[in-house]
Amino acid sequence: VVVTGNILKEKGEKLSKSKKNFPDPWELIEKYGVDSLRYYLMASSVMKAEDIFFSEKEVDEVYKKVMLILSNVLSFYKMFDDRAVESKGYQKNILDKWILARFHELIKKTTESMDKYNVVLATRPIGEFIQDLSVWYLRRTRERIKGDNKEDKNQALSTLRYTLLELSKIMAPFTPFMAEHLYQSVRGKKQSVHLEDWPKYNKNLIDIDVLTKMKLTREIVSLALEKRAVAGIAVRQPLNLLTVYALKLPNDFVSLIKDEVNIKKVEFKKSKEGLRVELETKITEKLKKEGVYRELVRQINDLRKKAGLTIKDNISLFYETDSELILSAIKTFEKELKKATITSRIKKEKTETQESKELQIQDEKIWLGIKKEK
Repeated sequence: VVVTGNILKEKGEKLSKSKKNFPDPWELIEKYGVDSLRYYLMASSVMKAEDIFFSEKEVDEVYKKVMLILSNVLSFYKMFDDRAVESKGYQKNILDKWILARFHELIKKTTESMDKYNVVLATRPIGEFIQDLSVWYLRRTRERIKGDNKEDKNQALSTLRYTLLELSKIMAPFTPFMAEHLYQSVRGKKQSVHLEDWPKYNKNLIDIDVLTKMKLTREIVSLALEKRAVAGIAVRQPLNLLTVYALKLPNDFVSLIKDEVNIKKVEFKKSKEGLRVELETKITEKLKKEGVYRELVRQINDLRKKAGLTIKDNISLFYETDSELILSAIKTFEKELKKATITSRIKKEKTETQESKELQIQDEKIWLGIKKEK
């Protein structure tokens, strides 16, 4: 039995039929889905029989930051689902270890809160976990799933499927429709997620060391990206050195920092003043060329997206430029460029294409066009 308090308008006015000062529930459901509204109410103080100031804006946030993000994670998984192979071996990748530790931590928190009839504390960590799953785990794991290393790809897909399947069981009491959609999409074994048992957490998988080091890793990344922003240097432009004043992290975590901050080298130094970072902002010709390559990848993949192409579609890439810098970057990174944009051939020619654009990269002009290979 769940008892609510009064649901008030944002300014504290009581909702009343006679005043007709409340949003139409059916319009809210039509706009955001019933689970967004349900999650919003479950995660708010209204479930402690306290008053709540109802905010449609916050329902919209739940829709975007929980439901929509989870749908996007699921959509990405389904693109590779036919290739997924169940992996039962030891988790080698630090990201897999981390997301499993985070998930079993979630099961523990949610279970303990539900046992105490605290619906609010049981619900809120689910949204936080979905953010971590998308913004950190999947974003850093995409290239593994798209890559050529079959063992690593299967490990990542297996970890993602397991997480989505078990997450559907945790979400079932709070967002029953999304949970069912998730469960059916990843091929749950029973007729419905609502016929499943509640998951049990494995304390051996809640690796505190991994959770602590990953938290520090993300803090370092955040500080380094702030430094880039202050210096006005785009993340796609590689830089040479990041100095971190903190205890040294293992190589697995350092690799994540390098990838996320787009840095060649990370040095750790002891500090008595707490965590801080310094960024070397000098850009050599070699680094500038690599920055051009990364921007080309982004622009070409944007053209692919506009053309409605999928990862199964190969393209021909056409370009025209007088820039020595861009020409040199294309020549130097031709192999990497083809792989990153699923391109079969690159030709210096302005011709009729499916999608094209003229743009500037580091103040240098280039025309790009793509055409799907038959």
